[in-house]
Amino acid sequence: MRHQIEPLLADVESQLPGEAVIPKEDYRSRVLTGLACCAFYPFIAYRMAHSSHMLSGQKAMWIAVAVVQLLGGLYSMTLSADTQRYFKVTVRVPDRGTTPWRGETGDPADDADTLARLVEERTRVLGPDHPETLAARSLLATFRGRAGDPVGAADAFAELLFEMLRALGHEHPYTVVTLGDLARWRGAAGDPAGAANSLTQLLPRLVRVLGPDHPDTLALRNNLAMFRGEAGDPAGAADAYAELLPDMLRVLGPDHPHTVLTRSGLALWQGRAGGQGPTA
Repeated sequence: MRHQIEPLLADVESQLPGEAVIPKEDYRSRVLTGLACCAFYPFIAYRMAHSSHMLSGQKAMWIAVAVVQLLGGLYSMTLSADTQRYFKVTVRVPDRGTTPWRGETGDPADDADTLARLVEERTRVLGPDHPETLAARSLLATFRGRAGDPVGAADAFAELLFEMLRALGHEHPYTVVTLGDLARWRGAAGDPAGAANSLTQLLPRLVRVLGPDHPDTLALRNNLAMFRGEAGDPAGAADAYAELLPDMLRVLGPDHPHTVLTRSGLALWQGRAGGQGPTA
């Protein structure tokens, strides 16, 4: 159970925006309201003590009740302030000292340099096994490949996979996606047959962990179809793209870049297999 739950908790905790705190203005209003309510009980006790319609025993009983109510109200207000259970809270985002990733700029080499600095900062601030650090390393490996170094990307993903397995476990989504990235860049580095074989074995596992309609699952199926064709099976690639395209259209829509790539891949491999490209 720990093997399954602890990575999930770490992943959820990494997405929390910060520490919950009580706004000062809300806290002051609550305190003033509580004190006003508590001031009512001494007034009741005073009226009871000076009442001419009650016996001394009755007066003592009602005075004791008022005192208990007063002390209970003060204690409840203090407890509520300590636990923050009855106050509206805001979020104070801590300064982690890391550079946020703003997305790709169009220059993969420049993006790789930015991500390399980000990995260093997150490793220093969050630690090497933190999910945000591992995610930054995954992005860095991807942009190394896009910058023209598929071998370096594959080596980086192989090293990252070892850390993912140790820190997150075999079934964590980050780990499973990293397996797919490793196969992809090994294929781009010159081993399309090995990549197709690895992705074929990985696909059922990714479907189980992420679901059949997850974008990473669809991306893996696209890569699998491409590497089948590059490994010498254009008919198999065309069939895989033809099977993938309806799911892309249903999940992502006809204008999504991944759908457009799938349509282009289908036309390419149908043509190489001697068939017709898509008419839709």
